[in-house]
Amino acid sequence: MSSISHLPVELTNRIPQEIFDSIITNAGHSVLKQCSLVSHPWASTSRKCLFSYVVLFQSFTNYLATHPDASTRILSCVQHALLDRYIDATDGNLPVIVAKMTNLRILTFCGCAPELVGLFGGREETARNVREIRMIALGPFPSFTSIRSSLCLYSGLQTLLINGTSWNSTANSEGASGEPYPEVYHGATLPCGLKSVTVEKCIDPRNILEWLSRAHITVQALTLLDARRNHVDHLRRFTCVSKLTLGRFRPLRPPFPSFEGTLSECTNLKELVISQVIDLSVRGTLWAGSSCLQLSELLRSVASPLHRLALSFSWIDEPDLDRMDWDTLNSLLETSPFYAELEEIHIPVSGSGTILTRARAEAGVRARLTGLLLATTLSFDYDDYRLRCTRAAPFVRHRLQHIF
Repeated sequence: MSSISHLPVELTNRIPQEIFDSIITNAGHSVLKQCSLVSHPWASTSRKCLFSYVVLFQSFTNYLATHPDASTRILSCVQHALLDRYIDATDGNLPVIVAKMTNLRILTFCGCAPELVGLFGGREETARNVREIRMIALGPFPSFTSIRSSLCLYSGLQTLLINGTSWNSTANSEGASGEPYPEVYHGATLPCGLKSVTVEKCIDPRNILEWLSRAHITVQALTLLDARRNHVDHLRRFTCVSKLTLGRFRPLRPPFPSFEGTLSECTNLKELVISQVIDLSVRGTLWAGSSCLQLSELLRSVASPLHRLALSFSWIDEPDLDRMDWDTLNSLLETSPFYAELEEIHIPVSGSGTILTRARAEAGVRARLTGLLLATTLSFDYDDYRLRCTRAAPFVRHRLQHIF
């Protein structure tokens, strides 16, 4: 077998390093490790890709503390760091590690000690460079004040995700109704560049929304995945939001509140996403009526020209679609000035391919959406959960064999 001849050095020396860098940045993990052994320039580029995202756990931080040369080369490449639940917040080496992550842009705190949020934010350069913070399953914090104080350290923060974060509510100055007094929020300066906020799986997000509403001028994207009535009331303060995503807006049991006028103050809204899946099948009959009614109330409350609307449905057979209030949506499309500039209606569909195929799902919706404008695109995402379960079956059987 003939071997592959190497290119002459005179030729390779004339190839700009930028071309090599472009090739290396699109390589896989195993290829990157090999590229790092070719030369110093290749090693530098490969290292930036290999260590752009790291998970900081205790044994890894111990290694970095005992190998200063390796830690300098690795940590200077880190752009996204995740701190897991096993990291020791009292580790004296952490401040040194934080100081070496000079290119850090994204911080994910996942189940770790709440004190770490303030530890990273306490370093001025880190707080200024970090653009995104993800707080997942943190807590409990000593109080909501400690959450505010920690986040306010990050002056360069632009994107914030708060998922499953808790705090000791008895430590806050709250009234009998649980609503915070205004003075609780004095002295907490929100990052002036905050643009995107996601709040989900929090026991009571009203404190978070009340505080974040002070940045309503800068926040352009807001995701509230538990959008019950007492939470949605705070949306009126986010007047500059251009993209709004709402999750579960129906309470678990009656009485079902009205959502009239909920979005009347969001005068810059361009994209509305309803991520809650409304079940129109027989099994969802008990809740479909109230959910569709509240959805209609939300759609009627829009007071800004929409460009994109996303609705999520689940049904089994075409007659199930009649449980949706199509009359309200068609009337808005035909008469409301706020829907006249609508460019796209996106409908993710969940169903079983034995009865509801993608073609039947799309045909059923189009037949009922008679008010659709010529300039508006109707797009679909079809999720065949029967097929998804079929694909998952071999994996489940494999795991069961190891268990039993």
